[in-house]
Amino acid sequence: MKVQKWEPKGTGKSLHRVRQDSLQHSYTSFIDYTFHHSADETLQSMLNSIELLMDDNSIDIDVSFEAGVLTIDCGSNGIFVLNKQAPNKQIWLASPISGPHRYNYNSSGEWVNTRDGHLLQNRLKHEIEFIYHIQIQL
Repeated sequence: MKVQKWEPKGTGKSLHRVRQDSLQHSYTSFIDYTFHHSADETLQSMLNSIELLMDDNSIDIDVSFEAGVLTIDCGSNGIFVLNKQAPNKQIWLASPISGPHRYNYNSSGEWVNTRDGHLLQNRLKHEIEFIYHIQIQL
């Protein structure tokens, strides 16, 4: 007696393969959600901190957060741009002081530089403090 594999109509795939595809899609969706949630939460937190800084100090700074891009315009001191890079699951920072940086999210809930391991929040904090000669919290 020969046993035939059951295939969902029109898929050309065995039931086992359909289940694998479904699990892979669920896992990928979870990873995508985790990235977007973590990145948005980080960028929103930075926006809130910068807005508090603007309220508490008379400094030349303008900030906006739209479509996953956080822009911090420091007037004549330059513009910081932080944006989500979904295909790579990274946040990228373009800094007028130190140039471009890429950050991966780690299991401790931190965005870590892909080259030297520094943290995103620390880099931005130190560079804004350098520009404005004030202490801030990010």
